[in-house]
Amino acid sequence: MSRLFEILGAPLRNKRWSWGAEREDGTIVLRQWSDDLLPHNGEEFFQVLRTTGPASRPLNPGLAERLRHVKRIQSGAPCYIVVVEPEYIDANTKRVRRCDTATIVVTKDIQEVGGYLCVRVIDRVPAESLVPKPRRS
Repeated sequence: MSRLFEILGAPLRNKRWSWGAEREDGTIVLRQWSDDLLPHNGEEFFQVLRTTGPASRPLNPGLAERLRHVKRIQSGAPCYIVVVEPEYIDANTKRVRRCDTATIVVTKDIQEVGGYLCVRVIDRVPAESLVPKPRRS
């Protein structure tokens, strides 16, 4: 999965705890669990951050990074989603079973839906179509 982020021009700061990264062009690329997909009013959304109820966990480097990414999306930064399928270890713990390296979800805007900040899905595109072009000197 970390290789996919590199190919997309958004290398993860830390392969263990990073939940996303930012490309040079300002686009945010997030890793999201497949079960974070939420249908709402005939559209699809990915939950990216809980806004109500108790915090899911104390502030850690991954969550701090996610908060920065969400602020950038709220300020208008484009956002892509790399979808990962979870394997549940127990009720509170999951790990990556599989990463969809072929398809990237393109999103637009961020809004609150059901106690979460969510990005609206507008398209699914082949990953290779989002590889940044080399910069010319």
